[in-house]
Amino acid sequence: MNNKILDEIKAGIEKAVARAKGAARRGQEMWRPRRRPESYSRSEVLTLGNAFPTRGQLCHHCGLRIPEFDELRGEGRRRVLELIRDGRMIMAIRELQTITGCSLRWAKLWAHHAGRRQARHPGPPCPFCRQPLRTSRTQLCVHCGADWHDDPALDPDEVRVPVDPEARCYPRDDE
Repeated sequence: MNNKILDEIKAGIEKAVARAKGAARRGQEMWRPRRRPESYSRSEVLTLGNAFPTRGQLCHHCGLRIPEFDELRGEGRRRVLELIRDGRMIMAIRELQTITGCSLRWAKLWAHHAGRRQARHPGPPCPFCRQPLRTSRTQLCVHCGADWHDDPALDPDEVRVPVDPEARCYPRDDE
């Protein structure tokens, strides 16, 4: 990068800092990023109770949606993921319930997925060459080289995956 670009970046950062300091002096609330539309606020979580989540990432392994929480950011998220990595699942579930206020069903669902969707192995056939894809999340065929990343008609998240009641992460009613 040349010096002119670096100077423009530096000037932009200085302006943003000055605006934030001015807003703080005037007693205004500083700019906060908006929450993602697919995430749940604490009030929504408490209202929905034990119902299955209808928003969030679609897990291709079990066919359920993995809820995303507004309050689960930064240190809290790192702490829960560290508990999951250490194999302390019950502590992770309880910590998740404390941070977000979610039900036991939602906490177990989130913890068993570690907050991200899982792919079904092996994947469906390629829409172009009909060879099996490596996973259900794949959007690039290793056999024919077809790439459908920008095609919404072939997006795996738009295709409804049937719920698998035998999946380990599928919540049971006897909980």
